[in-house]
Amino acid sequence: MPEPIDAIMPVLQRIQADIADSKRDLGDKIDRLSAQAAENTQKLDAVEQYIIYRLGLTSKNSVDVETLHPRSRIWKPGLPPPKPANGACSP
Repeated sequence: MPEPIDAIMPVLQRIQADIADSKRDLGDKIDRLSAQAAENTQKLDAVEQYIIYRLGLTSKNSVDVETLHPRSRIWKPGLPPPKPANGACSP
């Protein structure tokens, strides 16, 4: 009569092999996802720097416009009317 361990041992070995394969696959996936996360972080950092740069330019331009706007009120009364463009009719 076969021993119970003879029937159970192959099943346990198969389970152990499946667990080892799962750990290996999981480790590979974690490594791949870590690399992808690092790459995405670099891309987001570059986008963030670009946005900060553009916002800085926009803010500077807004300040320049706000500074020039009161001055334009002073200049407008003393300026001659604009000349019409070539081919345009004057009113």
